[in-house]
Amino acid sequence: MQALQQASEPRRPPSRHMPFEHGLQKNLGLDAPLHGFYRHNSWLYRRCRQSVLNPSGARSNQTPSEMTFMNALTSIDQSQGTGSTVLYNGPHSTCSQKVRLALWEKSIAFVDRRMNLAQNEHLEDWYLQLNPNGVVPTLVHESEVVTDSSVINEYLEEVFPQVPLMPRTAIERARMRAWRQYIDEVPTPAIRVPSFNAYILKMWNNVPDAEFQALVEKRTVRKHLYQKIGRKGFAEHEVREALERLRQTLLRMESSLRSGPWLCGEPFTLADISIVPTVVRLETLGYTHMWRDLPGVASWYEAVKRRPSFSATYHEASRPPLPTAQNTHAQDASQGFC
Repeated sequence: MQALQQASEPRRPPSRHMPFEHGLQKNLGLDAPLHGFYRHNSWLYRRCRQSVLNPSGARSNQTPSEMTFMNALTSIDQSQGTGSTVLYNGPHSTCSQKVRLALWEKSIAFVDRRMNLAQNEHLEDWYLQLNPNGVVPTLVHESEVVTDSSVINEYLEEVFPQVPLMPRTAIERARMRAWRQYIDEVPTPAIRVPSFNAYILKMWNNVPDAEFQALVEKRTVRKHLYQKIGRKGFAEHEVREALERLRQTLLRMESSLRSGPWLCGEPFTLADISIVPTVVRLETLGYTHMWRDLPGVASWYEAVKRRPSFSATYHEASRPPLPTAQNTHAQDASQGFC
């Protein structure tokens, strides 16, 4: 447990709210300090500020007290989530983004433990004890470890049912799971192909062969994939095939969206959450033309971007910049491709 406590400590510079954060840490019985908690949970901070009223009813500019903050947590019925829910994730990782979307949709307060994947932090011994696959995300809830983004989201649905992300009837839930299964098997691996060629190859351009082999050997479940790809990346025909699968996904979405605003009709579900990161990545890579003739998908994506969970998930550090000859952020862009 000691290793877990050390691992979950956010490695961030102290914030100006540190005295308040230490008090909150003590009140909630947290093992890990909350340095930078406000900065990474600004929506909750704003909510606290808005709840501090002066006698005339106008909003006050004073910093919220610890009690005000605790009341805000209680008001969303997730006070236990702040200290007992830790998400180990990568800012650019599409699978991590999928879980962050679910957490924000459900208003679950959590410790956002951002892993430095470019420095292979996800392959360190302490993390492999949590997740032997050596990938992100990993959820720790009340000392229990849950891995795999789809499994994590269903776990959150069971443990935090107050904001449902699954349909009501058994047949509707079955259809939602069919969507989620398709997304896991088709577009999720497909989006890795253009992503890898756009980011990882440029990061490895100047890496010596011996160092490259050492990096590959550190991988666990994806070691053989990296060996197969090598230094040249995916071939052109593999990129074309991946884009065809992604286009097929968009066409299937367009057909389904004729029956309602979301993939499963009226409710916004885990099926929508599962595909959002892939569409965001397509946009980042410059493939928005792939749904230019699909008005249903275009409307769906605009509606997704209007949801508060989207802006909370896609913070300023969550979208990798495209590496170019003038852009030296290839290593930063690799965050999330593990």
